[in-house]
Amino acid sequence: MSPFFRHQVLEELRCQCRFGLHAYEQVIGHLPLNDPQAVFFYAHALVRHSLDLGRMLWPTDPAAAERGAMLREAVGAPAQPPPDWQGFAAVADHFDTHLIAWCGNESHRDAQPMNVMPVGPLGGFPTDRFHRSLDPDSMQFLFEGQAVNLRQMADVIRNVGSGAERWLRRNSTP
Repeated sequence: MSPFFRHQVLEELRCQCRFGLHAYEQVIGHLPLNDPQAVFFYAHALVRHSLDLGRMLWPTDPAAAERGAMLREAVGAPAQPPPDWQGFAAVADHFDTHLIAWCGNESHRDAQPMNVMPVGPLGGFPTDRFHRSLDPDSMQFLFEGQAVNLRQMADVIRNVGSGAERWLRRNSTP
């Protein structure tokens, strides 16, 4: 990878981190406003930017493995993605078929579109009865049966963004 191309890709990596962290801040900011639509808009944005970031760092295409290793080394990212990101990647890659399968499942017949509430007060009500759910105490986000902790996701992208920032400062001339 040429130095110019590497610089451009790391700039985009940093940009995806900034977008994701902005989305996380908006999730946190909208929780006290009792606006579930805005909360989930930003939760989905955080997941989307995190997945885009993950595709750059941990590509599934073997032809891009070297690029992914170079980027991980540059930003100090671990060799493997967080395990819960992979489940969300599958949903994102095949959103339409996952949605049809989830909605068509008999157990989701009376599912509600969204829930922003701690899991404890639900008193045995299955969390998968919500198409999307966020526990504001733990920041556990559930969408179509896939769970991810948004706080942990934000921590990962914060660390990657800091690593990208350090690399770009050290290598300011492409």
